[in-house]
Amino acid sequence: MLRSDRRLRRRDQTRVSAEWHDEPVLEKVIGAFEGPGDYRTIGGIARAAELTHETVGQTIRSHPELFEMASVRIGGQPVYALRNREAGVLV
Repeated sequence: MLRSDRRLRRRDQTRVSAEWHDEPVLEKVIGAFEGPGDYRTIGGIARAAELTHETVGQTIRSHPELFEMASVRIGGQPVYALRNREAGVLV
């Protein structure tokens, strides 16, 4: 088991609500959009940022000025993009 996996499993719901208010969390979520492709699922962002799905969802919802939900879904899941990036197409 990877160290990051153990860290994610140790997180509990009480930390989630406090954690998403921190600026480093927002920076991690934004950083998860680096690399190819413009759109990310909550799960993809959570893996890249080493955060819980709940934390990522709360962060995205609390910053609509930074994130937008795409009109398409991937695998039935909503996908998100940074508002300041030019939209690209995932293939």
